Amino acid sequence: YSPRAVLMRADLSELGLSDCAVAALSPCQQQPDIGDIASLVGVVYVIEGSVIGGRKMSHAAEKILAAGAGDAYWRWCRHSGLSCWKKALEVIDLADDGEACRNSAVKAARETFYSFASWFSHEERQLPKLVNA
Repeated sequence: YSPRAVLMRADLSELGLSDCAVAALSPCQQQPDIGDIASLVGVVYVIEGSVIGGRKMSHAAEKILAAGAGDAYWRWCRHSGLSCWKKALEVIDLADDGEACRNSAVKAARETFYSFASWFSHEERQLPKLVNA
């Protein structure tokens, strides 16, 4: 696992969001229950899978941000995304021991997607408010 919070915080700062505004953003309240390796696999699938999407989005971010301030996370996705995804697939393959495992992983993956959706849809995280902070 490669931590990304430092990159994201730096990008937000470079884009004009104050440290106070970043700190004021409440953490995810709804998080998946990780009670076994199978549920961890479901969470890994979602989080590391998002890096693959980040690779694609990095090209748009590069154009929008002119490869300057606020682009560190997207560049990281572009350069590290495939290796992170490959490692995630290795973990998934190692943990897969049948249908019960897959069902638990799918449940945790759905909970992780729901957690992200819930967090990003919260009013305090809407783009105009963040940009003007």
